[in-house]
Amino acid sequence: MRVLLSVFLLLFVTATWALEPDSFVTHKDTIPNYAKNPTVVSIQSGNWFDPATWSTNVVPGTGDVVKIQIEHDINYNGSSAASIAAIGVEGALSFDTQMNNLLRVGNIIVYRDGYLVAGTSLDPVTNSVSTEIVFLDQEIPTSQVDHVTGVIDPYQYGNGLIVLGVVRMHGRDIGNTFVELAADATANSAEIYVTSVPDEWAVGDVLFFPDTKQVSLKRKWSTEPLSLYEFEIETRTITAINGNAIALDIPLTHDHKGARNSSNNIAFMPHVINGTRNIILRSENPDGVRAHGMFTERADVDIRFVEFRDMGRTTHFPLDNTTENNGTITHVGTNQIGRYPVHFHHHMGPVNPTDEGYQSYFIGNAVKSCFKWCASWHGASFALAENNFFFDATGASVMTEGGNETGTTFLRNFALKVGFPSDHFYEVIYGGVTRAGQRDSFGDFGYEGTAFWFTGNDLIVEGNVAANASYALYMFNGRPVGKFGNHEPRIPLIRGADIANDSQWKQYHAEWAPEIISFKSNVGYVAANGLWNSFAGTLGKLEDTSLWNIRQKGVYSQRLSVAEYDGLTIINDQSVSNQHYAGSYNKGISLATESIYHAGQNTFRNFHIEGFTVGVKLSSIPNALGLMMGLASPPVTAFVDGYLQNFVNIWEFSPRHAEKNTVLKNVELVSASGPSNGFVSDNPADIIATLESPWGERDILLKSQFFVLDHNGSIGDNFKFYFNEQATDFVMPERIKPNSGGYVLTDQQCPTVGMTNSECRATYGKSILDQVAPCADTMTRSSMIGITCDISDTSEPEALLNQI
Repeated sequence: MRVLLSVFLLLFVTATWALEPDSFVTHKDTIPNYAKNPTVVSIQSGNWFDPATWSTNVVPGTGDVVKIQIEHDINYNGSSAASIAAIGVEGALSFDTQMNNLLRVGNIIVYRDGYLVAGTSLDPVTNSVSTEIVFLDQEIPTSQVDHVTGVIDPYQYGNGLIVLGVVRMHGRDIGNTFVELAADATANSAEIYVTSVPDEWAVGDVLFFPDTKQVSLKRKWSTEPLSLYEFEIETRTITAINGNAIALDIPLTHDHKGARNSSNNIAFMPHVINGTRNIILRSENPDGVRAHGMFTERADVDIRFVEFRDMGRTTHFPLDNTTENNGTITHVGTNQIGRYPVHFHHHMGPVNPTDEGYQSYFIGNAVKSCFKWCASWHGASFALAENNFFFDATGASVMTEGGNETGTTFLRNFALKVGFPSDHFYEVIYGGVTRAGQRDSFGDFGYEGTAFWFTGNDLIVEGNVAANASYALYMFNGRPVGKFGNHEPRIPLIRGADIANDSQWKQYHAEWAPEIISFKSNVGYVAANGLWNSFAGTLGKLEDTSLWNIRQKGVYSQRLSVAEYDGLTIINDQSVSNQHYAGSYNKGISLATESIYHAGQNTFRNFHIEGFTVGVKLSSIPNALGLMMGLASPPVTAFVDGYLQNFVNIWEFSPRHAEKNTVLKNVELVSASGPSNGFVSDNPADIIATLESPWGERDILLKSQFFVLDHNGSIGDNFKFYFNEQATDFVMPERIKPNSGGYVLTDQQCPTVGMTNSECRATYGKSILDQVAPCADTMTRSSMIGITCDISDTSEPEALLNQI
């Protein structure tokens, strides 16, 4: 009888091997099946550590390839030092929630019918125990067939977790991942105070303290060697909780203080983040072959309160992808794209007949020590990422990769430490997208150190916090997908839309891609830039954004058609801004370009900007009529109901190739003291103006208007600001193109050289900026370096405001 049973099992296992797929072919990938040649197969449901569960009548050990058969539920209930080569899950692999578990494995692949479960919302992993999955540091068989698994994997899908089926993970609920400090956390203090300690936080939890200091610029350009510095981020362990007081195991080394305004009142407070989770997925060797996590196709994903540690193999260095020609591998990549710690890769999610809810859930997790990106949503729509902690990415903490992610929602996440901070002016091309012909062209992006990096707009982003980014805290940047033109995404019309079914998608052509669904109540501090928005078409409305201690630019808003910022507050320490290297300066709002890009219609309402060298740097390049990024009429830059207190509050420029209009209404301007800055202004000022040099499209005859209504909150104090060069008796200059051997730009000057504005206007209908100042008042508002002329008829500026 035993002989017959053994023969049966042998035939059963052999048949099983024969039926295993060689690979899993999705719409976008061919994923090798690391479990296609199992050495151990489940023969019934049962415990992992019960020999009777397995075809070999032996518990799986080092080097085994394990296959869990369909309809078999295997309960992993213990810890093992064995190094399993691979596990294929066609049935279910469930981890016991009441005991400590340790699994060491090279690859886990969850088949389309498979289930991987480590706790659920109804049965989470118990607080007092932990489940740990360690992914082995083993070489990926890129060039030769692996003698254990029989796999060859030149595209390097292996070593890690790939899910095409169902994954459920739910660790100990820690409540809110982060809370605000109620008082400054100072050096040498072993006790901190927070606004409220979540009930779920406990003694033994590890807390993270972001760096809060503002850094002055030491150099202007990157011609000198990069000078790096370390963020003053600290971790401490909770030893006691008493009300809103938390005792720490070791006193803090650094100060972690809130932002102060010019009156030395606290404007914003920093946060403390709980980084403890009791489900851990990690790489065995952070310096070896690191694991990655991929959820693709129709994977059903619900992961909560899990730590992903030291994962991700794709780095922030130039991509080097595997290539092939007619099915023959021509090059094995050394930095393969798409191998991130958490990667929702062309993820449709389950078929959703009701078209309701979310297609995936990623809640309360901690993704730490990431190469390139911590988490990427690539073609993954209607996903929910909430209450997560992303720590220590080299390129970007959070990425929406394809630009067509629709309805994906980011709520109350915290991104801390991204990139490699420097103390000089740090400006990367296209905001972190390579040029054509460089690196991997436009497909290589997000390497520069940005916390939240969005390639598309059609998202919900609310209540998030980003801190300690070497480049930007939040970025909307369509350059990777739009390249030189407009971003034209293919977006799903329903939840669970089938990638292969065009009727379930909308392809945008010659029309603006969708605007932001909601960007609201997001916070950021300590970075080179706060918001960096460009190449994003009709961006839409960004509400109630709070930024502080920003080194270079609070908001950069360029190469956009329409963007509206409502409730923007940016607080810097003026004393630190005043310490910038002589050729450097920072800006609260930057609409100006360093190259050829156009600023569209930017509107700022209910704003407060203080502590910068320049509060607002206006654009010299509005959108030209007829350009792809243009509007139906000349764009308006509007500032309504705001406050500016900076060394120079507004820096105006003459237009380059199209008419421009600027309107301020009910904006209070308060100059801040500071040392002379030869690159900006010798003295504090409310408005300064620069007439552009005769280069390229910088045409000083183009019309430019600057209206100020209800100045400093005084109803009826209305005037128009003019450049000093618009004075009646100003002699219009000859425009000679630089480095041209004397080439005269005749279309940018008065036909008769030597005429004044009034003379040329009377003779030829031309004058600087197409208008002659009707008054000569430079003293009434002496903090404005130009001419201000009162106006009684405000119909024109009001009409411009009504246009927005």
